[in-house]
Amino acid sequence: MNEERVEEYLETILYLTKEYKVAKTSKIAEVLGVSSPSVTEMLQKLDEGGYIEYRLYYGATLTKKGEDIAWKVKRKHRLMERFLVDFLGMEKDFAHKEACKLEHPISDDMERRFCSLMNHPQKCPDGNPITHASCCDEKRNISMIPLSELDTRKVAVIKQIKGGYDFKRRLAALGIRVNQTVCKVSSGSFKDPIIVEVDRSRTAIGKDMAMKILVEEL
Repeated sequence: MNEERVEEYLETILYLTKEYKVAKTSKIAEVLGVSSPSVTEMLQKLDEGGYIEYRLYYGATLTKKGEDIAWKVKRKHRLMERFLVDFLGMEKDFAHKEACKLEHPISDDMERRFCSLMNHPQKCPDGNPITHASCCDEKRNISMIPLSELDTRKVAVIKQIKGGYDFKRRLAALGIRVNQTVCKVSSGSFKDPIIVEVDRSRTAIGKDMAMKILVEEL
C-alpha cells in the first residue's frame, strides 16, 4: 500500500471517529473525494494490515497501531502550519492547505528539527494542541507557551527567556524580564512586530524574539 495514502486514510478516520465514534464508508469517501467502493477496498486492506478494525455496513475504528500513525501525521501537519504562519507569513487557511501537502513527505528527522527550531510549540495557529514528542524537552513546563502564541489581549507571566546574555540584556532594556507580567496587545502581520504591554508601557518586538520568550497565561 502507498504510505501516503495509508496516512491520509488513518488521519481521516481519526478525525471522523473523534466526531462520530466510528468512521462510516460514506463519510470517508466524502472527506477524501473518492468513491465508496474504493474506500471499502482500502478499509479491507487497512484491516488486514492491523491499522483499523473494520466491519462491513458499520464502519472503521483505529487500532493502537493506526492511531499512533494518525497522531504522528497530525503532529507534523500542525507543526508545518505553525512554521508556515510564523516564519513564512502565510494566512492560516492557505497554510492549512500547504501543510496537507507537507505532512506526508517530511521525515521524522526533519520534524524534530522543525520542532526544535520553533522552540517546541504547543499549539497550531488555530489553537489545537501539538502533541509532545521525544525531541521536546521532557522537563518543559507544559503550561508555558512562547509569547508569539499567546492570544491577543491575554495577560501572562514571563517564565523563561531562551537566548544568550546579549539577547536577554536587549529585552531587559525594554522591561521584559523573567517573572514580569506581560500583555499581548497586537500580533501584527508577518512583517510587523508584536506589540506587548509591560509595566503599563507598550513596546514592539519581532516575532523571532517573541518565540524565545516563554510565558504562562494568567
